[in-house]
Amino acid sequence: MHCDKRYSTVVEAAVLAALVAGLGAAGAGCAQGEANAATSLKTMPNPALPVAKAINVQVAELAPSNVSVVVSANGVARAVSDIVYSAELAGKIEYLPVEIGDRVRKGQVLARVDFRSLRAQASQVEASYGLSKTTLERLASLEADELVSPQQMDEVRSQMASAESQRALIRSELAKAAVRADKAGVVADVFAERSEFVGPGTPIVQVVDLRAMIIETHLAETQVAGVTKGATAEVEFDALGETVPGVVEAVVPTADRESRTFTVRVKVENAEERILVGMSARVRIAVRALENVIAVPQSAVLEGKDSRSVFVAVNGKALKRAVTLGAIDGDRVVLQDGVKPGDRLIVVGHRDLTDGQAITVVQ
Repeated sequence: MHCDKRYSTVVEAAVLAALVAGLGAAGAGCAQGEANAATSLKTMPNPALPVAKAINVQVAELAPSNVSVVVSANGVARAVSDIVYSAELAGKIEYLPVEIGDRVRKGQVLARVDFRSLRAQASQVEASYGLSKTTLERLASLEADELVSPQQMDEVRSQMASAESQRALIRSELAKAAVRADKAGVVADVFAERSEFVGPGTPIVQVVDLRAMIIETHLAETQVAGVTKGATAEVEFDALGETVPGVVEAVVPTADRESRTFTVRVKVENAEERILVGMSARVRIAVRALENVIAVPQSAVLEGKDSRSVFVAVNGKALKRAVTLGAIDGDRVVLQDGVKPGDRLIVVGHRDLTDGQAITVVQ
């Protein structure tokens, strides 16, 4: 019984030792397998990481150019000559030969106030003037023979001077009865009718000369600073679908009290009279010229929150450059820094680029 118990204890110890040895070998094998697996993962490519695709873009090589700095504003056309003729005498209009749209020549009678009473007065004055003139001539022939006294001659000469004065006055009043055009033009409006009673200062006819037009526009103080009389301008009329040349005729030196803007008058020729009073226009005035600057399309510039930038193509990649904007010339803008002549500016396909992204330049 004792032998059997001792034998059983030995057997259990041997089995336990064998189990421990087996577990150690298994653990070593697992560790070696994990190391080998890790080495294999490091050397195998990772299919989850995408390969960046090149973006197609178009570029333009930058070169120095000359730029005209312009200011732009909206304006309204009006005639250079726009005159409202009014009555100078009180009375009834007896003659009104013009209508809206009629062409009139310089000196043409536009209207006439009834002046029959003035004509009667004029007849009396003319008669008095004629008598005074005849009397003076008759007595002057006798003066050399001392047949008239010096006092008589003085009185006759005084009467003659008075008659001349009255004659000039009544002729002036007669002239006021007729309203005449000071300049040729087109009748734009008629404010009175025939047989209507008018007083001095009553508007009767408006005449405009359309052969030259003035475009009045308003500029801010930062814009008007460089505008001078005689500067060239371009005036675009949407209604006509064309642009005509103009010249700055005047810059009003005082600002509007409410808008704080300055009025600029641009004159354009209108020989064919296609530009009408009140037409809207877009005015562009040349302020100064810049030479040898880098000007790029405004669409190529990207607007950031606090900065502006462009992309240039370098060795198959898009590189982002911060830029400072300068003067604007139509759809182009001057870049003061950030780029240089010879750079290949990305002008198409740049909206979705990131700095350093691969690109393919296409035509």
